[in-house]
Amino acid sequence: MFSVISAIFPTPAVCGIPKELSLKMIEQTEIFDRGLFSGIIGWFNADDYGEFFVTIRSALVKGNKLYAYAGCGILESSDPNEEFEETQLKLKPILSLFDYAVKS
Repeated sequence: MFSVISAIFPTPAVCGIPKELSLKMIEQTEIFDRGLFSGIIGWFNADDYGEFFVTIRSALVKGNKLYAYAGCGILESSDPNEEFEETQLKLKPILSLFDYAVKS
């Protein structure tokens, strides 16, 4: 099961295609830690039956701070402003969970 997970993760939506070249480029060009941006969560049993899901949005509460993670797929034709707006939209469901806490 671990070899299957290794083969499919990170997915093209997370790092690009081809995977090895994309991962190398990300490591060389990004100046920040992606943190909890993505992962894989699931389970499997002794009969190699299981279910797995790719997590593409997440949040971490540490002390009295919230760190929310989301991203976008960048293509040659991407518009940076549109990608930024899309990322902001992706964060809304996570951030809305804390609206009451912030207003209180």
